[in-house]
Amino acid sequence: MLQRVTLAGASALGLLAGVAALAASPPVASASQATLTPHRSPAIKAPPAPAADKSWRVTATLAPVSTSIEDVACGATAHCQAAASTISAGSQLMGTANGRTWTLEPVPAGISQIGPVSCGSASSCQALVALSDRTYAVIGTTNGGASWVRESLPDGATVTGISCWSASRCQVSGGQGDDGAMFATANGGKTWTAESLPAGAGVANGVSCASATDCQAVGATRTSDAGEIYGTTDGGATWVTEKNLGSTVLYRISCGTPSHCQALGDAGSFVVAVYGTTDGGTTWTAESLPPGAFTTALSCSSALRCLAAGLIDGSAPVVTRTTNAGRTWTIATSPAGMASPDAVACTTGSYCQLGGQAPGGAAALAVTHDAGRSWLGQGLPLEFYSLNRLACAAGNCQAVGSSVGGGGIVSAADAGRTWRPTARTGGALAGVACGSPGRCTAVGGSMAYFTRRPTGWSGGRVPPWAGSLNAVSCPTAAKCLAVGQSSRTGAIITWSRDGGRSWTGWPAFGWSLTDVACGSPARCVAVGETKSKDGLVLVTSNGGRGWRPSLLPAGAGSLSAVACGSPLACYVAGRIGGRAVILATGDGGRSWQVRGLPDNVTSVTALTCLSGLDCFLAVGTSAGQNGILLTSSGGRNWIADSIPGDITRLSAITCMRSYCLAAGTNHLGEAVILRYA
Repeated sequence: MLQRVTLAGASALGLLAGVAALAASPPVASASQATLTPHRSPAIKAPPAPAADKSWRVTATLAPVSTSIEDVACGATAHCQAAASTISAGSQLMGTANGRTWTLEPVPAGISQIGPVSCGSASSCQALVALSDRTYAVIGTTNGGASWVRESLPDGATVTGISCWSASRCQVSGGQGDDGAMFATANGGKTWTAESLPAGAGVANGVSCASATDCQAVGATRTSDAGEIYGTTDGGATWVTEKNLGSTVLYRISCGTPSHCQALGDAGSFVVAVYGTTDGGTTWTAESLPPGAFTTALSCSSALRCLAAGLIDGSAPVVTRTTNAGRTWTIATSPAGMASPDAVACTTGSYCQLGGQAPGGAAALAVTHDAGRSWLGQGLPLEFYSLNRLACAAGNCQAVGSSVGGGGIVSAADAGRTWRPTARTGGALAGVACGSPGRCTAVGGSMAYFTRRPTGWSGGRVPPWAGSLNAVSCPTAAKCLAVGQSSRTGAIITWSRDGGRSWTGWPAFGWSLTDVACGSPARCVAVGETKSKDGLVLVTSNGGRGWRPSLLPAGAGSLSAVACGSPLACYVAGRIGGRAVILATGDGGRSWQVRGLPDNVTSVTALTCLSGLDCFLAVGTSAGQNGILLTSSGGRNWIADSIPGDITRLSAITCMRSYCLAAGTNHLGEAVILRYA
């Protein structure tokens, strides 16, 4: 129990084969056009080796969002490790070597949960893990978390806590079967041996070692569940019962010296029990926390100084401290932005790391350099809720989305094979476009970011009236157009002529715009809806200086995406009469034709075009499935291609001549990128 297809025909890619046509388009409807002249740490998991046959494969799984820090350990000041639970119901490890920013670390395969962590030095740490086969093991690192190696425990071991006195010596609390047991290593985890607790002991809940020979453990009897404290002074060769606490069961213990320890437990009725010893366990004395404090995390850095954290009055975060070996506990400052402190690690009387959960449900870490008087929030790894858009130019690719605390960008310089985080942004990003391999622009909210090399990003100057930018298209390295909406002004069209560094444009009252695509520097199409919720298409033939609305087929609405395969040929995803459809133009938006989709397609979440005839759609179906549709006939016929079955949503797609990429979410809630080549 760890508690703690032809793709678009041979003319386009010549890649996919062996798929079947799903549907032909219904009769064509057209409309003539009216005119208006208005004015920057996830670790990204590598995919398995590709098979010889070609298909869509996951090329990157981005780090899932951490929902809480379950444990934190420091081998030295500023050198710490943290175990986090994630939105995908799994766990991941992150580490810091500077005490300010944290990075995700690779762990061995087959791990379903990562539990308590302990560090014997700045570079050597051990972590308890649950495996996918429902057994337990230990993983260890000797290089500060750059790599972790799985270690084997004795058969039948159950593990609950770990304490490392040095890089070589550690103790693990737990049991074998119903009997309590300890497991020790004296060679840095290469081998682990079982040690016996006193007769009648049940599974031990926690352990703390203050020297190579002196350790204390807490647990309960096997039959009566009476709380007990155990101690060893010979490195675990023998363990003795130091105190029986009756109905009080302790679950945390921390020793600042061989003589001085503190322990937390449950006294019942939502009351925390605190016991302390100043004589190495010969006597244990009950202590009192501030009224209402229910602390579950504990760390002692010396004989006198300890920190305990948890909740007070059932809901508010609380940090308590003692500076006199537990005789009195007082309330310290709680870090802003942490709703529930769950783990703490102190290396000195003044330096501590605190982990837990933020108010929004994401993990949070904070550090104090003054014994809890003040706290600084920590920079967690870039973890994504979702990816919203993809863009490539030659082999340089960018993906943008929403992450913890805002948004982020991940980049690939090898045509989408390997990805790494390159930027964290203050808000979620909705769009990205690349006018050349080294010039890309990303937008979201009232923000724009630009890069003039594959991985370096800077903020652009956006007009003050810009509300929320939803999409961007860059027909050249220097020129970009972005669209969105503002609750104050309506639709927004803004453009940059210096690759995203500065922006200008105009708001249009009563409209909102969701996407934009340019078939050439002069010709672009923007889509959205009018104030009355009718579908809206705006076209420009002079680079955005003047726009005019297109007259659409009757009933066209819910226009969500647009792509242009040439200056005159563009495609829009929308709905007519409750059905998902594609609107196609071959004359720059003067007229539009309805291209039907297979009956089971209920939504189009993204589209991209390689030419005036070759396009690719990411779709959802009535059966709750996701897939990709291809056409090499301008939407008159559609071909289906399959994707991995665990993809629950597709949000973006882009294609170059030799490969395609798609972004979405898998069944675990992790953001993924798929590649076809």
